[in-house]
Amino acid sequence: MSWKNKLRPASFRGASFGVESHQTEQGRRTQVHEYPGRDDPYVEDLGLKAGTFSVRGFCIGADYMAARDKLLEACNQPGAGQLVHPYLGTQNVVCTAVSLSETADEGGMARFDLSFVVAGKNQYPAQTEDLIGSLLEKSDFLDSALGDWFSEVFSLNGVPDFLSVQAINDLTARLNKLSDLSSLLDLGKQSEFLQSVTGLLGSVKKLANVPADLAFQVLGAFTQLSGGFGRPLAGIQALKLAFKKKPDYSAKRINDTHLLAAPLQQGIKNREAVASLFEIAALNAAVATAVLMPDDVRIELPQVGGDFSDGKPGSSNSRIAAKNERESLFESLDEAIITRRDLLAWIDAVAPDVPDTVYSALQDVRRAVVQAVPDAQNELPRLREITPKASLPVLVLAYSVHGDAARSGEMLRHNVVAHPGFMPVAPLRVLSDLALPSTFSFSI
Repeated sequence: MSWKNKLRPASFRGASFGVESHQTEQGRRTQVHEYPGRDDPYVEDLGLKAGTFSVRGFCIGADYMAARDKLLEACNQPGAGQLVHPYLGTQNVVCTAVSLSETADEGGMARFDLSFVVAGKNQYPAQTEDLIGSLLEKSDFLDSALGDWFSEVFSLNGVPDFLSVQAINDLTARLNKLSDLSSLLDLGKQSEFLQSVTGLLGSVKKLANVPADLAFQVLGAFTQLSGGFGRPLAGIQALKLAFKKKPDYSAKRINDTHLLAAPLQQGIKNREAVASLFEIAALNAAVATAVLMPDDVRIELPQVGGDFSDGKPGSSNSRIAAKNERESLFESLDEAIITRRDLLAWIDAVAPDVPDTVYSALQDVRRAVVQAVPDAQNELPRLREITPKASLPVLVLAYSVHGDAARSGEMLRHNVVAHPGFMPVAPLRVLSDLALPSTFSFSI
């Protein structure tokens, strides 16, 4: 097929005409900034230009006058109309100018010079809210509030030796659990994380006498976990299993200690403070993990001597998502909804026992989780059920469903089967990226 055969008959609002030539102008709007004392300019991109089309056309034939009048009428109507451009296809445009010429030498013919501009939509530019950035900011505020509270509550001054030893043992046990999570990190981040936790274990006795530094170091270690898990959803579950408090650690017990001596009261407070510090820090790390990709996060590593006094994110340990184009860490919308539900349930379970100074920051994080998980910028597929009519190997089944045998691993992740070589004739869950019937047959 030659290029001439690919040309479409030209028309505007249904009024047909011939085309001799055309010209279009497109591109981007820019603003060039030139600065004194600097040789290279800066070009600011302001978006796409409004596309314009200039068409030189004609109407010809015994009834050219009728065709001429119809085209003039179409051009003089207000608003946008459909232009069928022989070279550029269908465009929604506004006719901005029309020039008509007729001569006696070319009897039976009218020539037109037509100018069009792309109509677009009547809407103002809108700024997209960075929901993930907002969540990470609130996560940093929660860490700050938690660190401030811990530094005020935890103290070994005047505490009997056996209670001091108990506090140290509690800290050591939880740091060992934190160290165990290194096996779930990407290989490139394991060494750095283990080094940080090992340093904490070696100086835990010293740090216990400086609660602010202790809190800062612990929260910094949890910050390093955010976005570092090779399998983020597995990391979230591991954080929950490792640090979710037992029911007998309820902060309500502190209210029943008023009859005890002050040192014993402080010992109980210390035990509860350590448990709350690690659980809420783990919860906060899980929240950040739900929105951070393993490769698009920059972490400000913790330094001894952290200061929580100003309450500003970035003054201590902070989680910062990269601004590059992001994919979702969830395979399906169903998976994202389940993760959000689990995080909210964890927050709701923790909230009644947190101190007042932490409660407000925790609720801000909760509201941000509702908005940011799943990420609205990523359209996620849903899981749906199909029932094959024959038992097939997973490679064959994946190819028949998705046209891609490489997606067999994805299919196995969503279904528990006895053997991948014999997928059962039973309802199976698959990602609905294609329009699939509820049942299908496949033959070879």
